[in-house]
Amino acid sequence: MTQTQQPKNLEEALKVIQQLTKMIEHQNQLIEQMNVALQLQQHRRFSKKNEAMNPDQLSLFEDESAKITVEETSNDEVKEETASRHPKRKKKHVRQEKLDSLPQKDCEYDLENKTCPDCEQPLEKIGRKLVSREPVVIPAQFFCKNTYAKVYKCRNCHPNGGDKLVTASTPSPLFNHSYVSSSVLANIATNKFDLAIPFNRQERIWKAANLELDSKQMANAVIKGANRFLKPLYNLLCDQLRQEKVVHMDETPFQVLDSGKSRSYFWVMRTPKEFAKYQIAFFHYAPTRSGKVISDVLTSGYSGAVMCDGYGGYSQGRLPESIFGSCLIHIRRLFIEL
Repeated sequence: MTQTQQPKNLEEALKVIQQLTKMIEHQNQLIEQMNVALQLQQHRRFSKKNEAMNPDQLSLFEDESAKITVEETSNDEVKEETASRHPKRKKKHVRQEKLDSLPQKDCEYDLENKTCPDCEQPLEKIGRKLVSREPVVIPAQFFCKNTYAKVYKCRNCHPNGGDKLVTASTPSPLFNHSYVSSSVLANIATNKFDLAIPFNRQERIWKAANLELDSKQMANAVIKGANRFLKPLYNLLCDQLRQEKVVHMDETPFQVLDSGKSRSYFWVMRTPKEFAKYQIAFFHYAPTRSGKVISDVLTSGYSGAVMCDGYGGYSQGRLPESIFGSCLIHIRRLFIEL
């Protein structure tokens, strides 16, 4: 019997009511499932991404004695926390402490007329009064450093009838016939990577010092300086990571202008505090998320343990001798979504 047909008697009416009741229950279940799925999607998209550890959760690497000690102290000493509506008071004398930490320079002002304005008798100095304290900024100073090497002549030696000259050794310049010295390069790199000042804006800084440095020259100097001084350190850190027994690894998207791709990636590796001899944080740039980057960085012969997330690129197909550990935060997400 279809829904459009009207029941002819009481029995048919009861059957229709039962069918409609089952249909409503089924629809309510579907609605509840859809609400749960909607809440989950809203949570994924709009909720905070911070997955902080509950302070009550103990570390997996703590021994049993530490756990017993924590439990005993927590049972014996119970502190009651009361909520306060008043904001926390600021620390006193913070400004004074900050100013005391700077080099001090006194500036004194004296009277022009050292006679009493009433009786016109000479005044006697009894001390001085602190009126104000303020920090002073000295702008960057530019000067030309001329490097000379002293030359000596031997009066006894005359090779080929000429004079024997001996010149003192001097440090080599960073770049020959260039405005970019070591201090200039350090300033350029600090402005660019610490203060996020683009090269084209830095041109005005050097123009004020009467140095003609354009953005292209600064970029080339940073690249050459990095290859010359930082690349050996970069390779040393990478070699040390390959010797570690445990390595944490993850990748994060990074947009690079004029790369031709919507996303590039920074591959980040970190040695753990518990097992590593050296605390190393290593960043490797790659324009792709391919698992080949993992074997390129760690090499296919790496035999340690790699702590990672559930990305399929971390597999024994790339590192056949490695052991892969799962991130507890990512495992926790699966239980939350159940």
